[in-house]
Amino acid sequence: MDKRTVPEKIFMVFNIAFLTLLCATMLYPLWNTLAKSFSRNDLVMGGHVFLWPKGFNIKSYEALLNESLLWTSFRNTVFVVVIGTLLRIVVILMASYGLSKRDLMGRKIITNLFIFTMYFSGGMIPGFLLMRYLGIYDTLWALILPGTVIVFYMILAKNYFEQIDPALEESAMMDGASYFTIFARIILPVSKAIISVLFIFTIVGLWNIFMPAVLYTISPRVSVLQLYIRQIVLEGMDDKYNMNVTEFISEDMLIMGAHTKRMALLAVTSIPIILVYPFFQKHFAKGVMVGSVKG
Repeated sequence: MDKRTVPEKIFMVFNIAFLTLLCATMLYPLWNTLAKSFSRNDLVMGGHVFLWPKGFNIKSYEALLNESLLWTSFRNTVFVVVIGTLLRIVVILMASYGLSKRDLMGRKIITNLFIFTMYFSGGMIPGFLLMRYLGIYDTLWALILPGTVIVFYMILAKNYFEQIDPALEESAMMDGASYFTIFARIILPVSKAIISVLFIFTIVGLWNIFMPAVLYTISPRVSVLQLYIRQIVLEGMDDKYNMNVTEFISEDMLIMGAHTKRMALLAVTSIPIILVYPFFQKHFAKGVMVGSVKG
C-alpha cells in the first residue's frame, strides 16, 4: 500500500514530468541529427526535417564511408585516444598517489606548483615553438604528450586516494610489500570509481580534441575526426550558396549534399563515444563525488 502523502505524490509526478522533459530536451539534438542524416538534402536545407526523416535515403552515409580521409582521421583519432588515455591514466594515478602521502617531503610545494599550471600557461606561440623544438610538430604525438598531466584530474585522484583507509597500506607494509606493490595490488583494485571517472573524462577529451590539432598538425596524414568535421562544415557553407543558385542544382545535390553529409558524420562520430559510458556508469557518480570532496 502506498503510504506517501498527497504533497509527496504531487512532487513525485512533477519530478518525473520534469526529468522526462529534461531527458527529451537532451535527446532531441541527437535524434534530429539522425533524422537529417537520412533525409533529402533540399528538405533539410529548407528546414522541413525535425523528428522523422523526409525523402529517406542513405546516400550521405555511402558517400561518407567511401572517403579515405574519414578512415585516416578515424584511425588517427583511435590511436590518440588509446595511447593518450593509457599514458594519462598511468601518469596521473602514479603522481596523485605519491602526492596523497602526507609524509612526502615538499608535498605542499609540489602540489602548488602543479596547481599553478592550471592558472598560468606558456601560451600558444611558446607551445607551438616547443613542439617544433621537440621534433613532434605535425605528428600525432603532439596531440598526446603535451596533455599527459591534467592537473584537475590529478587533484580528483589525489583526494580519492586520501579517503582510502591507511590501515590497508599499513597491513601490507607489515607483510613486506613495497609502495609499488601496494599501489598495484591494493590501491588500484579499490579505486575503480575514480579510474572510471578518469577514463571517461580522458576518452571524451581526446576524442573531441580540436585546438591542439589545429595548432600542431597540418598534414592530412595526421588529421583527426574534429578536423575532418571542420572540413565538412566548411564545405556545407559552399553547399548552402549553391542551393540558392537554382539553375545549377543537380538531382544528386537535392538528395545528398554537404549538410546531410555533415549530419551523417556527426552521427557516426558520436556513436563510439556514447557507447563508452555504459561500461563506466556504475562507478562514475561515486568517483566524481568522492574525488571532488576533500575531508
